[in-house]
Amino acid sequence: MHGLAAALILSLSVVRLAGAEASADPVPDVVDVVLASGERIQGPLISESAGCYVVRQTTRTKMGLMSADRTLDKEVVHEAVHVRPEYARRASAAGADAAGQGRLARWCLDEQLRAEADLHAHRALASDPADADAGAVLTALGYVDDHNSWITSGDYLAAHDLTIFYGRVVTTTRREDLKPLEATRTATRDGAATKQAELDSITSAVARDQERLATQAAEAAGLTQRAVTAQGRISDADTKKKALDAADARTRKTASSRGGRRGSHSYGRSSGSASPEQEVQERAAVLDAMHRAQEEVAQVTQAQVTLVAKRAATSAELVAMQARIPAATAAAAASRDRAQASEQTFLEALDTSITPADLPRQLTSAASGPVSAPR
Repeated sequence: MHGLAAALILSLSVVRLAGAEASADPVPDVVDVVLASGERIQGPLISESAGCYVVRQTTRTKMGLMSADRTLDKEVVHEAVHVRPEYARRASAAGADAAGQGRLARWCLDEQLRAEADLHAHRALASDPADADAGAVLTALGYVDDHNSWITSGDYLAAHDLTIFYGRVVTTTRREDLKPLEATRTATRDGAATKQAELDSITSAVARDQERLATQAAEAAGLTQRAVTAQGRISDADTKKKALDAADARTRKTASSRGGRRGSHSYGRSSGSASPEQEVQERAAVLDAMHRAQEEVAQVTQAQVTLVAKRAATSAELVAMQARIPAATAAAAASRDRAQASEQTFLEALDTSITPADLPRQLTSAASGPVSAPR
């Protein structure tokens, strides 16, 4: 957030010490820590143990100034300087003149001693209202120079019937006038987001269907390979069966030519071949292998039929989704154009609310900075 919006947030964090002496520590000690990585961390020292420091860091976000305690392992700390002893030394040597107090105020601000920076800046300005260091410090702390009277930006806004609206300084009346445009801007932006989400959903569905078709094609190829393998097993079993049938036929022919007389080696297909019991077992194994391969073929055939139906349904869904893309794309583009038009109209009206000449110099950047969320 820029300009007055940021200045207002800053001013809310300042504790005025004007008129009070800094003889006692009003806040915890402050440390200036440099890590081994080169990162510099400044802030109030919340606690210190043998192994770590706990330092409160304040950072500026879109929601304002946010504070969080950060634990720093002393093993990664290159240097840690306690600021308050140095502050005491500098305060005693600064002198009461505007230049000395102004320089001390700037040093305090750099070292995150915000309350002391406020105190010494006001002391400097009491001696010299034009002191540059003091003016810069108070500006950084969120004050506004209202005809040589330094007040918080919040007080300035209240005194002049002004407010912050989307990072701009506007009159309270103008803010109410802008609300219909704000509502249109919000509605068209939401509408554009909705249309874009619809288009994204369709394109995602197309991608999913294409991926599903690729997966189904791979599955179909796998089923085809299973069918080929099973058919091969059937062919092998049939070949073995035919061989067994031929051997049995030869055995019966030989037995018939001998007139039914059998020798000690007459069992089986030929001398030294398997016994009748072994031949029966072998035939049963061949027939079982053929049966299992035939069952496999039947299962694969059923799976192929089911997969064909699935692929047809996926293809139909893909075609339907692809057909929706042109209209959805056009709708998203039109909605986006409407949102951009309402945004431009809103910004033009917002930027003509107050001119920089109407504001103190500390606030002029608020009249031209980027738009941020209203507070």
